[in-house]
Amino acid sequence: MVRCLVFLEQRNGVIREPSLDLWRRVQQLAVPDDIDIAGFVAGPLDAGAAGELHGRGSISHAADAALAVPSSWPLSAMLADLVSKEGFTDIFIAATAFGRRLAPRLAASLRASLLAGRISGWPHEVVCHRHVYSGSVLASCFSSAPVRIFLQGREASPGMVVGEVRPEIIPFDASLYLGAGLYPLVRMVTESSNRQDIAEAGVIIAGGRGMGGSQGFLMLEELADLLQGSVGASRSAVDEGWRPHSEQIGQTG
Repeated sequence: MVRCLVFLEQRNGVIREPSLDLWRRVQQLAVPDDIDIAGFVAGPLDAGAAGELHGRGSISHAADAALAVPSSWPLSAMLADLVSKEGFTDIFIAATAFGRRLAPRLAASLRASLLAGRISGWPHEVVCHRHVYSGSVLASCFSSAPVRIFLQGREASPGMVVGEVRPEIIPFDASLYLGAGLYPLVRMVTESSNRQDIAEAGVIIAGGRGMGGSQGFLMLEELADLLQGSVGASRSAVDEGWRPHSEQIGQTG
């Protein structure tokens, strides 16, 4: 029996758009087979944040303030126990920077298969397709493991809101996973920007070493503003210190 769990990543009290999109997509995929769906979100949420979630199922919410800044260490332990207790077979995680850190740790804890790429045939004959070797080869991967983790990015079609039904929110007790001194937050430094995160932007204007320096990216910023997009940078430009790591794209970004 297939039971699926969707990890919903929050930032500053708001569920991130890639996770919302993944939740909608799983809702649509599950309709023909009437598959059980659940979600998990950690950290305090703003009023109305859960209202962005439509569809059936339930959401386990660990609202502890200590989880406001997500850490893959306690979250992987929470998810592993939740999966074992509830018998989930398929876990979906959005391929954000944090999702890419969480998924392999969780896969190791559960001895699960980790599959990334565009899914076909779910939930029965599941195959994941992804480009490798700089896009020169299309690899097709599958798994017969009892637990599968799907790391989903932009290669999948966007999900749409499914009806007006809203999932039930269930409190999750995270106190057992938040031991004293476990990755304490010493200081958090945030960078404000009026541009979208490149993981969510519909348009990305990218540059590399050919821009000649940080000043060269000012032109790209102007173009990104005109197109309501974001600026991306190659690894070489990031390594030179011209742009922040959060803007790195390509095979290594």
